[in-house]
Amino acid sequence: MLFLDMKKNILLLLLSIAAAVLIVEGGARAIGLRSNNISTFSKPWAAPHPIVGWKNRGGVYNSTEPGHVPMTFWNDGRRANRPSEIKTAKTRVMLIGCSFTQGYGVRDNETFSFLLDKKYPDIVFDNYGTGGYGTVQSLLMAKLVFNAPPVPNLTIYGYIPAHEDRNVASASWASALKDSEGKNIFSPHAVVTDGKVEFQPLSAIEPWPGERHSVLMAVLHKGWLAFALRKRPQQKHLVTQSVITQMRDFVALKGKSRLLVAILVDDPPMSAFMKEQGIEYVNCAHPDYGKGGGLSVGGVGHPNHILHEYWAGCISEWIDDNFIKR
Repeated sequence: MLFLDMKKNILLLLLSIAAAVLIVEGGARAIGLRSNNISTFSKPWAAPHPIVGWKNRGGVYNSTEPGHVPMTFWNDGRRANRPSEIKTAKTRVMLIGCSFTQGYGVRDNETFSFLLDKKYPDIVFDNYGTGGYGTVQSLLMAKLVFNAPPVPNLTIYGYIPAHEDRNVASASWASALKDSEGKNIFSPHAVVTDGKVEFQPLSAIEPWPGERHSVLMAVLHKGWLAFALRKRPQQKHLVTQSVITQMRDFVALKGKSRLLVAILVDDPPMSAFMKEQGIEYVNCAHPDYGKGGGLSVGGVGHPNHILHEYWAGCISEWIDDNFIKR
């Protein structure tokens, strides 16, 4: 009899647990949470790459933002920033950075790299800006480019504060990324270990059992990830400053070149750091960016053509005063 009562109690306990799980699952779905339904990589312009994580895929792809403008990329990943890929000039400038440098959401002839290339007929501007990049991936891209001469005479890195979270692969950033197989990933990043900044390669985050279909499991996994990576945000300033310094030293040593950090979104502490360290930079942040939609694609998207024109003007002033030999 005691044995039967025990079986009943265990059965009731299991049923109670199952009911509780179903209630929590249903409640989570009711408030809009979704399972981690892993799907194929959703950015057609992005091609997987073993070193930088992903790079621009050659072809023409429409933006997902208002206007859905076509964006052209050449086969090596450069954004098309002139009518012809071939331009004969001895002086070369490479642009690296994220979607702001890439020019996501604006037409080929509206990016600040196109405007710079048009203004200076004796300089080749090559735009390797790639959506989702931070400082770490930008440095890795620079190394790839420098391995295939001719090397640039000037490297312009378009910096925005959001790069800092990407540089340490914070939990929020890792949760937003998926590789070509649909798995969440750690993009190439760096961490501080025993006071030293160490680079970490691209790696996949294996989904938990049932995460593809269960909101509860997806939420639990996301919570665990946030806990496991909770110290990453504390490292982001040190990592970013270290990688920018390494970027400057790399282009100087490898190609006897120069680095210019173009600050596209205001970051006073970063400006102060670069001034203190003697890193060449120019603050091209527009005072009205982020104060309404007037400088964004469709009022809600990436920087629009007005802001790209502003950036081009700002950078060209620096080029005229500091780079062109008179």
